[in-house]
Amino acid sequence: MYRTTPLFTDLVIDSRDIIGRIEELRAERDHEEDGAKWMREHPEEAAELALLESFQEEAEGYADDWHHGVTLIRDDDFVRFTRDLLKDHGTIPRDLPWYVVIDWEATAKHIRADYTAVDLDGVTYWIR
Repeated sequence: MYRTTPLFTDLVIDSRDIIGRIEELRAERDHEEDGAKWMREHPEEAAELALLESFQEEAEGYADDWHHGVTLIRDDDFVRFTRDLLKDHGTIPRDLPWYVVIDWEATAKHIRADYTAVDLDGVTYWIR
């Protein structure tokens, strides 16, 4: 089972989690004899389903691999994401001397140029 809390509180989201949550909510709705009744009885879930379906429709257009797993990075976590990305790929040596200072904000800004901003319920995420 996927999560029952909104995804847009996460710093990093995998598109497959969004797909899974949509499928879970649709299954709940379709399990009912009357989908409109489910929507009336579960207004929060119905609103979440509509939000996620709309978001997925927008985000799919920016990522060819949406159904195979695309990482969405929350705007306020992009600097940390950039630092980790560059260290993990070996671009920044792990044993960098303490006196070398990297402007991570500027570096993140340059890397973010390869990403597209998408809005999920008022929260900006970056997708590539």
